[in-house]
Amino acid sequence: MLQMSNFKAFILKTIINKYFFILSCLIISLSMLFSDMIKTRKFYISGILICTLLITINFLLFEKEKYDNKKLTLICTFISIGTISRCALYFIPCIKPLTSIIILSSIFLDVTESFFTGSMSMLISNIFLGQGPWTFWQMAAAGLVGAFSSFIFNKLKFKTSNINLTIVTIICICLIYSPIMNLSSFMFMFPEFSINVLVTYLITCLTNDISHLIVTIIILISVCNMSKKYILNT
Repeated sequence: MLQMSNFKAFILKTIINKYFFILSCLIISLSMLFSDMIKTRKFYISGILICTLLITINFLLFEKEKYDNKKLTLICTFISIGTISRCALYFIPCIKPLTSIIILSSIFLDVTESFFTGSMSMLISNIFLGQGPWTFWQMAAAGLVGAFSSFIFNKLKFKTSNINLTIVTIICICLIYSPIMNLSSFMFMFPEFSINVLVTYLITCLTNDISHLIVTIIILISVCNMSKKYILNT
């Protein structure tokens, strides 16, 4: 029993080592791209494996920690709200409340917990909306949004003012979530890489991305102060 515990601790320590993660990403990418022609499908599969590594590392870190009932209840509540809101409004174009829920949760949770909340919200909601290879990309993108937001508000101690919430939301959507999801969708739909097709595709995504950004900012500013008063007083 002791040997198994020591073995598990060794594996956990090895997997979460940053050099191991970087090396794994490089090996996976090079192995998938070892070809005389660039195929976007190779990038796509390579990206799935990297997302899987990232998600696995976070889940192992989350499992390693000890949480009290209050913290677990808070995490489960945000996951439930995110899942329900995404499923309920999924068929309304450009309305994606899940991102605002993830950023909101990052105010009260640390980096690991926020990543877990975002990725699990995507995984559970996709049980109802449809699972597929895109799930890995969605989990990684949503998790990174939560992790970055938590880093800003909890590690760097930025205040949750309307300006800061707006800036963080712009960074999360424009530099994290939208690039990951748009590029993954492009690689999934087009087997051959073409810069012209890529630029055209990204332009067509602008309307959806801008509306996603506006809705997220509105929801965040509307519910942030109320959520802080309720959660911090319980």
